Amino acid sequence: MVPWAVPEAPTGVKATLPDATSGAGPNGRATVSWSAATSNGTPVKDYVVRWDGGSRTVPADTTSVTVDGLDDGSSYRFTVQARNRFEGGESALSDPSGSVTPYTRPDPPTITLDDSGFICHGTNDCRIKLDAKVPADAGGVGFTQLVIAPQGFTCNRLTKTADGSSTCELGEGQDYTLTTYAENEKGLRSETVTVRFTTPTWNTVDGAPIALDWEATSTGVESYRVTPGDSDFDAVRYEWRTELDYAWRSTGGTGPFDMSTTRADDRFYVRGVDAAGNYSPLVVIG
Repeated sequence: MVPWAVPEAPTGVKATLPDATSGAGPNGRATVSWSAATSNGTPVKDYVVRWDGGSRTVPADTTSVTVDGLDDGSSYRFTVQARNRFEGGESALSDPSGSVTPYTRPDPPTITLDDSGFICHGTNDCRIKLDAKVPADAGGVGFTQLVIAPQGFTCNRLTKTADGSSTCELGEGQDYTLTTYAENEKGLRSETVTVRFTTPTWNTVDGAPIALDWEATSTGVESYRVTPGDSDFDAVRYEWRTELDYAWRSTGGTGPFDMSTTRADDRFYVRGVDAAGNYSPLVVIG
């Protein structure tokens, strides 16, 4: 006669995600519940909750447990096994729970200043570009948006659904602050990041325009051959950019140079640069 029998496998195993806490979502957690196992004459000592990558043992009077340390963005199913005090007194594994995928808040986005095409038409009439990069980890779920909030200045494209840039209107040689955060499809926001930066100094030499001759060519949709002439500004090189393409391009010297763009109805800005790094007033072509 066998003095004891193994318990029946627990039934009704369910896995759910706990309520969001402090805006962080389940954050690597899942709650597993089940119906108590039939003991078959020998009291159940404990239950073992198992999942891919781990297990947890809880007392016999427990039929629900929150498991932590899970990977956000990974799917999990759980089984439960009942055990009594005898060696070999383990039930079969329960049927697995439904699948759940924990998630949490996204990582913060990254904002960097790109001053390669910084341009000023006046002391407080400058343009600079901010490059925004969405977080690599959106908390285990889909990324929704990145939001930029300038403080005391204006930018375009303040909401982004992917990596991108914004053009900001501000002054030269001044300190600025903005905040930014990312949001995922569960509505959870990253920590808000404060970004501080200082714009370059334009260093324009007043009253010293450069002399340029130019003629249209056929090397692009909009293209010109530019020939510098004698002027009061002692340039050691010239730089140019278009209104739509951001970065300044250096000619590397003072001889004739070509400018072109594939964008129709674009226009060009040209400046001279002297040995001290000062700029001439801008010449607009196109």
